[in-house]
Parts: sequence; structure tokens; C-alpha cells
Amino acid sequence: MGHGDVDIYTMIDGETFTIHLHDVLYVPGNWNNLFSLRRWLAKGGDFSGQDLALVSKMGKLITKGTLTPNNLIKLHFHYTKSDTKNANPYKAKTSNLTGQQRLKPWNVWHHRFGHISYSSLRKLFDRKLVTGFNVDHDTLFTDCAACTEAKQLVIPFNKGMEHESEPGELTHVNVWGKYSVSSINSFQYYLLMVDDASHYVTVEFLKSKDQAVQKLKNYFTHLKVQGETPKAMCINRRHEFVNDLLLDWLYLKGMEVHMTAPYSPSQNGVTERMN
Repeated sequence: MGHGDVDIYTMIDGETFTIHLHDVLYVPGNWNNLFSLRRWLAKGGDFSGQDLALVSKMGKLITKGTLTPNNLIKLHFHYTKSDTKNANPYKAKTSNLTGQQRLKPWNVWHHRFGHISYSSLRKLFDRKLVTGFNVDHDTLFTDCAACTEAKQLVIPFNKGMEHESEPGELTHVNVWGKYSVSSINSFQYYLLMVDDASHYVTVEFLKSKDQAVQKLKNYFTHLKVQGETPKAMCINRRHEFVNDLLLDWLYLKGMEVHMTAPYSPSQNGVTERMN
């Protein structure tokens, strides 16, 4: 994007007019720009008619616009930087027309329009809803990797899976927190343990996540003393569970540890729904 002074040229009835624009933003090589009528009026210019005929300070008609199907008024200008020595408006006009004839493939327009479908692109082109939409019709509608990745779906996890036959065999575990406000006893987390067979819920409140290891040891020891046979634990891949202090103790007891896949909390949906 450029910033500075620009001279734009108009031609009507064989006469060329020069308009000097001071301190403006413009895009070099771009043939579509916005022209502010408010600034034009503030500098003494005027306009008239439905199709916007611009009138200079001297009262001369300098250009006429045409109303487009999308309710915009199209004016024809040719510009060059005002500091260019011996600027030739006809040369600027020629280079501008060359830029308008430049064709782009369908995949380039697909990216420029925010990855809309090719059918929508075709509709925009066929109905002439966009000015300057020049397409190379010899190009193909190629697959877009970004669109393919964005439309990928995850198959829902089976909700009708069979549960373990005996209570205590499999326990779903999760930690929730940190609370924004501490409880009366300064707890900011809780450890949730759900039995897979009976869905019996046990909750232990924590002041810090590192207390979860000892709470789990106490829970499984309690099951063992009460005559249950803990065999496995289902957890997310969080550091409070995936650590040597807890895993070595579980493996020593002969228990299995079922870990969810990365970024797949739905695999431990029993505790997620309970939370």
C-alpha cells in the first residue's frame, strides 16, 4: 500500500483532465479503488445526476459514471504518482488496461473470496456480481487442502458400549479446576472418580493438583479393603495422572491404565458429562 500524492486522469469528449490528490492511501497496480465524494465536495468539487457526473471547481464536466448491478457507481480514472516527472496520462491508461486483462485461475479466486465453493464462484461470475472478476477458464477446479481439513468430521464415540460386569473393576478419573474463587476450606480443585459398572460417584476436594496422586491411592486401597478388585483406571493425558509416582504404584498393584488419545476428552466422556 502506498501513501502520498497521486495524480488521476479522466477523459471526456476528447479532453483530458488532471485531478491532484494530496495525502491519500492507494494500492500501486490496483485498478479498483474507492473515491470519497465527501472529500471531493470539501475541496470545492460537485456532482450531479443518478450516474454521478463529476463537476470541477470551474463547473466543467470531467467524467461520468455508470451504475453497476451491485448498486455501485463505476468511474474510470487512470493514475500515476504526482512526483513522477513528465507523467503521461495516456501511458498510465495503457498500463491500467493491461492489468484489467490479467486473468487469474479459479483456485486463486477461491482463496481471495474466503474459500467459498466453486459453485458460488461460478454464480458470481455468471451473474456479473463482481467488478474485475477475471477468470482463466482453461484452469481446473483444484482441490483445496485447507477446505478438506476444515470439513473433516469425527465419528461419535459409541454410547452403547458394554460396562464391566463387576463394580470396582474400572474407574473413570478426572480433575476439574482451577476454581476462580476458593471454597471456605481453600479448595480450588476436585478429583472425580466414577465407577464404570454402577456409575457410583466419588468426589475428593483438592487444594492443589499434586494431591490427586495420594487421593487415588487412598481410593483404590479402600476398594481393595472393601472386597472389590480394582483392575483398571481410565484417565486423560494430564500430568497429575501421567507421572512415575502414580503409574509405578498402579503397575505394582497389577492395574491397567487406559489413556485417552490426545485432544480426545470424549473418550473419557463418563467423567466429562459428570463434570
